[in-house]
Amino acid sequence: MDLKVEVEALKAFKNSITNDPFGAVVNWNGANHHCNWSGVECDKSSGHVVSISLVDKQLWGGGGCEISPLLGNLSSLQVLDLTLNFFSGKSPPELGSCTHLTLLVLYQNYLTSSIPAELGILKNLQTIDFGINFLNGSIPDSLCNCTDLLQLGLIYNNLITIQKLTLLNIYSNQFAGGIPPGTWKFGFNSLTGPLPKDTGFLYNLKNLTLNDNLLEGCIPSSIINCTCLLVITLTSNRFTGKIPEELGQLLNLRNRFSGPDRPELSKLKLLQLLALNDNELEGLIPENLSELKQITDPQLQNNKFVGPIAHAISKLESLSYLELSGNKLNGTMPNSLARLNNIDGSFPGSLIANAKNLQISLNLSYNFMDKTIPDEIIMLKMVKVTGLSNNNLSGSIPRALKGCRNLISLDLSGNNLSSQVPHEIFPLLSELVNLNLSRNQLNGALPENLASPRHLSSLDLSQSKFEGIIPKSLANIFSLKFLNTLSICLKDMFMKLVYLIKKQKTEKLENPKLKFKTALTLKRFSPKDLEVATNFFSENNVIGASSISTVFKGTLEDGRAIAAKKLNLHQFLEVSEKCFNREVKILVQLRHKNLVKVLGYAWESRKLRALVLEFMENGNLEKIIHDSAKDNPSWTLIERIDALVSITSGWKHTWAKMLGIHLEDGSSISSESAFEWTIGYKAPEFAYMRKVTIKLDIFSFGIIVMELITAKRPTGFTEKGLLITLSQLVQKALAYGINGLLQIVPPRLVSYATKKQEVLEGLLHLALSCTSPDPENQSDIESVLSFLLKLRKMM
Repeated sequence: MDLKVEVEALKAFKNSITNDPFGAVVNWNGANHHCNWSGVECDKSSGHVVSISLVDKQLWGGGGCEISPLLGNLSSLQVLDLTLNFFSGKSPPELGSCTHLTLLVLYQNYLTSSIPAELGILKNLQTIDFGINFLNGSIPDSLCNCTDLLQLGLIYNNLITIQKLTLLNIYSNQFAGGIPPGTWKFGFNSLTGPLPKDTGFLYNLKNLTLNDNLLEGCIPSSIINCTCLLVITLTSNRFTGKIPEELGQLLNLRNRFSGPDRPELSKLKLLQLLALNDNELEGLIPENLSELKQITDPQLQNNKFVGPIAHAISKLESLSYLELSGNKLNGTMPNSLARLNNIDGSFPGSLIANAKNLQISLNLSYNFMDKTIPDEIIMLKMVKVTGLSNNNLSGSIPRALKGCRNLISLDLSGNNLSSQVPHEIFPLLSELVNLNLSRNQLNGALPENLASPRHLSSLDLSQSKFEGIIPKSLANIFSLKFLNTLSICLKDMFMKLVYLIKKQKTEKLENPKLKFKTALTLKRFSPKDLEVATNFFSENNVIGASSISTVFKGTLEDGRAIAAKKLNLHQFLEVSEKCFNREVKILVQLRHKNLVKVLGYAWESRKLRALVLEFMENGNLEKIIHDSAKDNPSWTLIERIDALVSITSGWKHTWAKMLGIHLEDGSSISSESAFEWTIGYKAPEFAYMRKVTIKLDIFSFGIIVMELITAKRPTGFTEKGLLITLSQLVQKALAYGINGLLQIVPPRLVSYATKKQEVLEGLLHLALSCTSPDPENQSDIESVLSFLLKLRKMM
């Protein structure tokens, strides 16, 4: 074809682009030979265009930017990669004329309509990737003619057989109907019918992922012929029968085995993750589970397992997380569980006397556990949340609970516990916030020292058999927000107690203790200065808010833009007073280029407390992560790493002088917000240390890394009805490799999950290291900074 035709095709493509923020096609003009145009490669001998690569150039058109159909005139084109742009409309069917095309990547654009059937003409195609677009319709049958196709990427579209295929990503669509014999990665769709019997003929298959569909019938025994299989995921389907015992011959299985029954597990020596959750498995937990020495996270929840907890679990030497909820387990817990000394995190399985590393929670709720709560519970000195609700536990509440001094929440509701509540435990549970003893057979008088935990905010004693009066000491708990004691014997005292609590709160508010000392090195602004600057604290000037402070944008008389952080004194007078005092004292010592500049403060007794900060034109890190506008795409991976390096450098400087301080509003990314702690950033040990240390800052930094890479907030996740942390979410994702990463990273970073997987995983492993439950195992600032710089060089 005439080279002039190709040049005209390239010019037509350029003319469809009205916004080129990085100047990617600015030199596409007559002043340069077309082979020297940015992103264009030509055959050296003929001068024909063989490659167009304009990756992450954010190209788009004012009224929509379609890919020019004249690109079909580039008859020698082999590579077309327009990843991460804003092209819209349909993918031009004229590309079917590019018969030499081997790679077609239009990943993460705004393409609509269907996949062109004309692509089936391109017999040389090896890679097609239309992931993260708005494609609809079905996959054209003509693609079966692309016999050299190696990779087909269709993730995150609205879509409803290829022999050499080794990688196929089409999860999170709306596929329905039976499974075509040649496609084997269809998680999270609505596929029905049986698994094809000829599955076993895929001798080179390495990853079989069919989870979260509506598949049924038996798993074909021919699957044992897939001797290269590394991963099998069949959870959350409707399979019946048993998995063939011969599956144990697949000795290469490493990452995980999951499905609706268990094969000869003892042969899967390399298995690291076993997921049998959310099926209808019956019978006992298999004893041969003990042979899986590398298993760290067996997922057995939400089945119909019966009987006692298997002794085999106590032989899992690498166990770190066990989920058994939603079964029909009964009986007592085996003493052999005491051998598990490496457990950390949430362990909803058993009360293990020697599990010294168990720090976060013990959750055995909603099972059929009976008999008494063992006295060995005293050994769980670090556990903060204990949930034993809705079982058949009987006997009395053990006095040994007094040894669990770090308990924040204790839920024993919905059992058959009886006798009086032991008075010995409450003076020692000083950190207790939530206590639920409801729906038991507890009786007698309530202990007078029930109010000893000074942070108690929720107390539920309802539907039991208590007698007597409510202890008057409860009226002294200023933090109490929820109280449920309604029973026949106690209701006469309820209104009196409410009156006493309200009276205490009123007295505290009317007599605040002011301890503020002026920080002479910071400028003191008058209330009038800030009123004029912020238009009398107008709602139109609000740029951020938290529970006890509001941030207003303003302009001083000299023209400087400021952010005035005003405390909400009417709601939290005493709390805000303490926070304000603390922060002003700290701010006078801080000077660093990566910390926002503090200009001064304003103070008027009982009327105004405000910090005056330099206004950040580009907003804060929280807004960049969570509130990026569509027309202002969020940071690249390199920019995120650079931000982390800056944060780390700032903290390194700060800790050289004193304890950490971070200068953002209540919603912002900081380990200790200017006026309040954000629960998502607190290290577990803060609950019992009650002071800020450099290790707590490292924990907070780990959460920031996770937020920056996942664009998810640190709390609010649930799994099977239970709350999980962002750390747990990340940990689970890493166990699933590239597929796990794709599930948690934002669209902006999806391309990096395949191209820079090592860097992404490195960042997340660093975050998990920083958030280790054991402060002694957390990274230090020097090693964090060094590792970040190492990852930066890998980009």
